Amino acid sequence: MELNAGLWLAGLVVMAWLVGFHLTFFLYPLLFAYVYGGPLRGAFYIAVSAELLLWVIFDHFQGVVWPQPVLWPEALTEWAPFLY
Repeated sequence: MELNAGLWLAGLVVMAWLVGFHLTFFLYPLLFAYVYGGPLRGAFYIAVSAELLLWVIFDHFQGVVWPQPVLWPEALTEWAPFLY
């Protein structure tokens, strides 16, 4: 695996641990497009679609309980209580 891809995956894991998986899953394509000069509108559509799929499949149908993020757990649960 290329070092750059490994760093992106490590960043994904650390960001999910710090701010939660839902927020990370939304911000990851936006950050990736910003860094590599991709179209932000397309990345936004991908981020929204991925978040909706994540929420519908894992939260709504399967009832997965996600771990609390390390940073600001109270703020995130008040902002989006249906995610955590």
